[in-house]
Amino acid sequence: MSPVLSGSTFLRPYLNLGYGDDRDDGIDTLPDLVEFVAKHNPDHIFGQQLRANDPNPCFITFSELATAIERVSAWLVNVGATTGRTKREVTVPPVALLLGSDITLFMYICALLRIGTPVNLFTSSSLPFSLL
Repeated sequence: MSPVLSGSTFLRPYLNLGYGDDRDDGIDTLPDLVEFVAKHNPDHIFGQQLRANDPNPCFITFSELATAIERVSAWLVNVGATTGRTKREVTVPPVALLLGSDITLFMYICALLRIGTPVNLFTSSSLPFSLL
């Protein structure tokens, strides 16, 4: 697949930022944003990833990103890394991530947020910080 899709249009979501005129059809969370772009812009390129011993980048579409995030979410629950949040009032312990800086890190963050689990990130170049 070509990284440039000729003649295609990208449908931008409206982002609700928590102030001003938020809309009912607006996007409030990162998992909602991934779901929106996978539905409305499935063949557009989300990013590219280089692989070891391969000079050609692997292009990842928004549809492929959403599928990967769903699979990672299920895997995290199945291996017992988290139970995920089944109700809003349930408190779930955070999961710490220590990964390289590639698209996989973003996929794990999205997957954990998708199932309602707080994320602690540890990188070699920064202090730990939390999401959610």
